[in-house]
Amino acid sequence: VARRAGSAAAAPSLPAVISSEESGRRDWRAVTTVHRGPDGWLTGLRPLQAGSERRERRVARDWSALDTQVAVGPTLEAELRRASVSGDVSAVRQLVKVLWAWLQDGWRLTGTEAEGRFFCTPANLVLSGGDLRPLDASWRLSQPLEDDVLLVRSLRAFAGRLLASGSEHPWAPDISPDSLTQTLCSMVGVPVTSGVTDVVARLESELQVVVQGGDAGAEALAYARNLERGRSQFVSLGGPSRGYREALSASTRLAQSLHEREGQVEWLEASLRSRDVQVAELTRTVGSLRSSASFKIGRFFTWPLRSLVGGVRRLALSAIPHGYLAKAQRLLAKVAQDR
Repeated sequence: VARRAGSAAAAPSLPAVISSEESGRRDWRAVTTVHRGPDGWLTGLRPLQAGSERRERRVARDWSALDTQVAVGPTLEAELRRASVSGDVSAVRQLVKVLWAWLQDGWRLTGTEAEGRFFCTPANLVLSGGDLRPLDASWRLSQPLEDDVLLVRSLRAFAGRLLASGSEHPWAPDISPDSLTQTLCSMVGVPVTSGVTDVVARLESELQVVVQGGDAGAEALAYARNLERGRSQFVSLGGPSRGYREALSASTRLAQSLHEREGQVEWLEASLRSRDVQVAELTRTVGSLRSSASFKIGRFFTWPLRSLVGGVRRLALSAIPHGYLAKAQRLLAKVAQDR
């Protein structure tokens, strides 16, 4: 915000707001000013390099329209976010219908107004008097596009910004930007196909390379990253980061799972200690029995009978054919069990 220093009478008239663009090549950047005019607030663009227009490939920016009237009202993105935070899907649907109706009226626009619709994302549209007006109308794309492509481009940009910010919304925490775009477009009956998404990704990668700089390799990489960011909000290639709400939810689930596993480990350790005590007691009991005189006397007198039984058993098993040996062993075990 600009402020006067010193005497107000001697100071020149300064804009109320001065905003500079920090990213992009210098020849595409401008300084945005907002100042009061006779009929209200006016906004203007002052390029960092002299000239009234900048054009490269299909992208253009026109700085000739200075001191335009500022649209009064909230941005469409602010209204969509407010409805999303409150979980009011009906309000979201009504706002998407307003955007879709405005884009479908594009046939009424001619020249630079029609070429600027590609840049009319919810962050760059103001709801003023029941209508939508672009906040920055200096950007243009000299490529005729269908209305459904413009809708997908606009809502896909909003979906990516919403999920990247970690803001509250009524959909699944791990929903992808492309899935959220499909959800929003379905509210007005517009299908989102892979072909439409591909067109949007290619145009956005071209715009990125033109404004930021780069060669054909940089454009191909920007295109691949654009598609990957659409498939997941948690990608590592420069895409949106995991929001606070999703990270907190995942942390809570992991903490609960860890607490349950710790309880299971403690129960298993207690069971193992109890079994160890029982095994030790049984070992001592067996040891005391084997060392007793009665056990030794019994083993001595039963040795001839045990030897005879063992010999008869081996003889009987040797007389059984090899293929029936396993069956005979199971039969003997069953007879012994029944007895």
